[in-house]
Amino acid sequence: MFDLIPRKNQPEVVKERTLPSLFDSFFNDMWNFGQFANTSFRVDVKETAAAYQLEADLPGISKEDITLEYTNDYLTITAKREAKQAADEHGLIRQERYFGAFQRSFYLDNINADSIQAEYKDGVLKVNLPKKEESISTRRQIEIH
Repeated sequence: MFDLIPRKNQPEVVKERTLPSLFDSFFNDMWNFGQFANTSFRVDVKETAAAYQLEADLPGISKEDITLEYTNDYLTITAKREAKQAADEHGLIRQERYFGAFQRSFYLDNINADSIQAEYKDGVLKVNLPKKEESISTRRQIEIH
């Protein structure tokens, strides 16, 4: 699975696996690099007649490390996850979890900014963005003479 074979005791296995293992490691590392380069969080956005509803998966992040801001028709979600200290690194064989800052912005216009509500529970951030009430249309057809 993680290519953890005690190679000292099995020299013939090492000879057979060296080339495939080299390619596997190269492509797996490239794939992992691509994942880390584009690391973000997943978001679903739903539109109803009255509001936009957004759900973001932010597992392992505390509520205090999440910031929501609505400015100039953009909702911006910022979250950060701190790296564990060196005391936890003893015995670490592989590290795939990303530590650092994450940020996503969404253009959502016609929002009643004073009524935005957010809730964070079980690693899922739910944001309700009510739409502004539509004003009575002043549209009329003009006759051409």
